[in-house]
Amino acid sequence: MIGFMKNKNRIHQVYSELKYQDGRSRIFTGSYYPLARLLKSEIPEVAEALRYEEAANILVKAGEKSTTDNTVGLADPAFFAVFSSLL
Repeated sequence: MIGFMKNKNRIHQVYSELKYQDGRSRIFTGSYYPLARLLKSEIPEVAEALRYEEAANILVKAGEKSTTDNTVGLADPAFFAVFSSLL
């Protein structure tokens, strides 16, 4: 997705490493929620920080209408500023 973005050289993703007691480790994308706010407040070079998560089996309601979606993307409002060429 990032390959065609006009500001792709300014977009970075956080990876975390989970270390198990038996010596194994697992690397995954993402971090704990407070990190986005901390990065933006503590590092002047960070113009924007956002969180994105996918959730499964979410009930979505609008007035009298409702649906259960298999996957829903949950994102901070900054998502649209960072990924502006998606609009």
